Amino acid sequence: MVQPFRILVVDPDPPSVELITRTASALRATEIVSVATAEAAPPKLSDPERPFDLVFTALDLPDMDAPTLVKWTRAYGDSQRPNVPMVVMHEGPLPSTAATEIVNAGTRLLLQKPLTQRRIAAFIDGAGSAYHNFIISPTYIGPERRGAKRPIRDERRITASSAVLIVEDATNYELGDDTMVVIFDYLRLRVSGADLVSFRDFLTREHLQAALRNRASVQRRTFRKVERQQGVLEASLAALEQEATGEHLKRMNRAAWTIAADCASAGWTLMASVAKSLHHYTSGAYRPSQRLVRFLASHVLALKTALTGRIFDDGGRIGQTIVATVRSAELMFRRDATSPSSGV
Repeated sequence: MVQPFRILVVDPDPPSVELITRTASALRATEIVSVATAEAAPPKLSDPERPFDLVFTALDLPDMDAPTLVKWTRAYGDSQRPNVPMVVMHEGPLPSTAATEIVNAGTRLLLQKPLTQRRIAAFIDGAGSAYHNFIISPTYIGPERRGAKRPIRDERRITASSAVLIVEDATNYELGDDTMVVIFDYLRLRVSGADLVSFRDFLTREHLQAALRNRASVQRRTFRKVERQQGVLEASLAALEQEATGEHLKRMNRAAWTIAADCASAGWTLMASVAKSLHHYTSGAYRPSQRLVRFLASHVLALKTALTGRIFDDGGRIGQTIVATVRSAELMFRRDATSPSSGV
């Protein structure tokens, strides 16, 4: 154990706090700080003079859930060490949807209650290896979400190598005009056998400021581009409603392809998926008809809803509703298309 070593415990359950405290003290942790609410955690995590090396937090807190606290630590507010390993403690088996929400918030470290000294000690002993490459992308901020050293789903969509910046020195990096994703790489520290304090201090809130500003800029640029193409889609759809011709379909096809490419590069998975479907159905394989126009309108409305709601990822429950609506329209369209009285 490298000194100093400080642990923050966010949990209203006294027995859990006591067990973590006793276990950590036996491993010679310098200090264990405990708070009972999520509201009390940010002031502790914002102190630049007393950084934490590890955080244990209960999943269900009286004033905030753990994913929100994890996301705040990674991406928002004044948390001084956005890369700090955070362990989320939960009661009983965790549903896959809840696990995904926690991972997407910014941690893969999960610990099921009731706690044991052995499992707590494993997280404390492995704190150094819990510092993963830190990613700032248009849709995600936090440690790499995959166990293997592969790009995560959103960043895998980036095709241009110049769009991804690998940073080895967090205090000194330059962002290019085409930079979309910034990855702070811990490889040099691992090869050098650096101590835990070096891993902790590799990234501070100050180090992330340029990358965070770039992320916001990428979102704005991409949003404006998609918004312009959405205007093309809506105008073409209005023209199709008046006169269903192949020329109007071609315009929609080109606009849908541009939206799909831009959204995929930015990791906007929901909009990319809807735009790809729209591109397919405007490809010319389907005869222009009012039935087709009504079906395409469901895609255009779905994209407009995503833009209006600023849905820059899969959209969660709202995204699932949008996808389900488009799929229902697709089933209706295909059913009508195969009926004896209609053709495609």
